[in-house]
Amino acid sequence: SAMEAYEQAVNDPVAKTVGTVWLSYAQYAQERGKKRTAQQVYIRALVGNDGSPPVVQDEQESDILWQAFLGMMQESNQELTLADLQEAVRTEQQQKQDQKPPAVGSTPYDEGQQEPASKRMK
Repeated sequence: SAMEAYEQAVNDPVAKTVGTVWLSYAQYAQERGKKRTAQQVYIRALVGNDGSPPVVQDEQESDILWQAFLGMMQESNQELTLADLQEAVRTEQQQKQDQKPPAVGSTPYDEGQQEPASKRMK
């Protein structure tokens, strides 16, 4: 399907950095009434997803994507500004990060409070 082809493109190491690939994907989803998918496409391109950095690094391409994303979101909220959208997206992504449990072994411990299990078992 076309959606699968877009997914392959945005996961390609070279193509995924090209803003027009993401824009085309988002517009394709939007034209088919898949606004939530389009939203996720914009977010993945512009701010990253699940802790990954933004995929589109070029400032001009990034600006075009933000404007297209804003246009889509203004269909349901005409008062929405670009600054409001950017803030909302970044806040949502930060909240997702805050809800993730820390990776095993990544939590530093205070030597005085908790020793590693290997030391306690001796």
